[in-house]
This record gives sequence, structure tokens and C-alpha cells, in this order.
Amino acid sequence: MNNLTLSDIKTRIQNPTRNSNGLRGDCPLCSGENTLCASENGKLLLHCHKCNASFKELLDALGVSNTQSSSQHQKPAKREKPEKPTSEQAAAIARKIWESAKPADQPHPYLGRKGVKPHGLRQNEQNELIIHAQNIYDEITTLQMISATGDKRFLSGGTKKGNFFILDDQAIDPDGIVYICEGFATAASVQEATNKPTICAFDAGNLKPVAEAIRGRYPYAELVICGDDDRFKDGTLKDDTEQNKGQEAATAAALAVGGKVCFPTFK
Repeated sequence: MNNLTLSDIKTRIQNPTRNSNGLRGDCPLCSGENTLCASENGKLLLHCHKCNASFKELLDALGVSNTQSSSQHQKPAKREKPEKPTSEQAAAIARKIWESAKPADQPHPYLGRKGVKPHGLRQNEQNELIIHAQNIYDEITTLQMISATGDKRFLSGGTKKGNFFILDDQAIDPDGIVYICEGFATAASVQEATNKPTICAFDAGNLKPVAEAIRGRYPYAELVICGDDDRFKDGTLKDDTEQNKGQEAATAAALAVGGKVCFPTFK
């Protein structure tokens, strides 16, 4: 039975603020800022309007027992940072958020600056673009959110390594060409130039795991790793002798799967 009150959970909520109905704060599951609502109406009510997690899921993430009650005169709990959701919980949250999100707007500020189309992205109420990461079994494992200013974050607890986003969910020809890129903007530019299946691996460190996953599923496909040239950052072309993480990661990924590698040319 739910005998809990706001007093039982208020020390567990991150960044709590009071309102006329009770408390608001950050969701311990999806990390949504000020998206968790806690109120009392004869019993404790909990809801996150971003991930729509169940009452029990939210209680577990807050580290509160369903039978714990202030009427038992327990010593107030020390405020602790809620534990990260497990990868399974994060995947379930990711699916809920993705399914409830609307298709991305073409004039979104980030897309406008990059000069690319949405290619199957979605958008949340905070005006963030949403990109889902999937494994080779087409299961969503986590989400990346991109703000209007280009800030990027991943869903807490989700699994990114070896997982990817296929632009426009374009079918892959087992004997055809597949382009694998770091970020979404690069992948979108490549897809628009080639009209071939293009994959976003999210970052340089994930190029090799993603390439290996795609090679495992499509052993005869022609894989082309499209690396970033990190000599060109913030509008400045750096010295060739400086470490170039983008080139190194793309080259390593191509060598690991017997693929090809290409880089942008700066004029």
C-alpha cells in the first residue's frame, strides 16, 4: 500500500522547488530538468512528463521503499545523488521518449546552422533534437539530445558503445556501400551528397565499435569511414603535427573492418 508522503521523498529529489501542487525537480531516470512532479491527493503521486516512467520506477530510482513512511519516525534520509538507471531501464525510457516525441522541425536552429535536413530525427518539448541509438538487432538503447545551441547530452544509464543511428532508417544493401560518420551533421551532409545508407556513430571513439558491429551483420558490404579532420577547429587550421583524433579514430576503424576511409578537404 502507498503510505508515502512528500516528506518521505523531498530529500531525495534533485533541485527541488515548491509549487501550488507540491514539488518539482529533476527526474532521476531520464535526467530531465524540472520534469518530475510530486504531489499528494490522499496518497503520494509521482510523474515525469518527459519519460512517463511508472510510480514504482521513479520510487526505485529515488531509493525510497514503497512502504517507508514518515509516520514511522525514521531518521531523515541524507540527500544522495540518485543512482543511474540500469541499461535496461534506460533503454525502456529511451523507447518511451522516442515514441512520444514529434518529428523534428526543418527550421530547427541547429539544423539551420549546419545546413542539413532532419533525416528522421525527433524533437522534445524543450526544443532539443533527439537521435536514437540502436544496436544491430534494431533495439533502441539510448538517446542523444542536441539543443538549439548545439550542446549535446546522452540519456543517463544508456548504452552508446557499438550502437548507432541510420539516417532516414534507410535500408542497407548487404552487398552495397555504407558510410559511417562521427556526428549527425557530418552524416547528414554525406547522405544528402550520396543518397546512400549513412550511419551516425556519435563520436570518434565509437567509430570502430560501430564499424565492427555493421561488419558483423553485413560481412560483404563496402564500408567507408568518413572521419573528421580535427586540425580544423573553431575556424582555425592547426599544425599537421598536432594530434588528430578524428583521423586516427577513422583510420583505425577502417583498418579493423577492411574498409575505406575519407576525410574532408579544406580550401
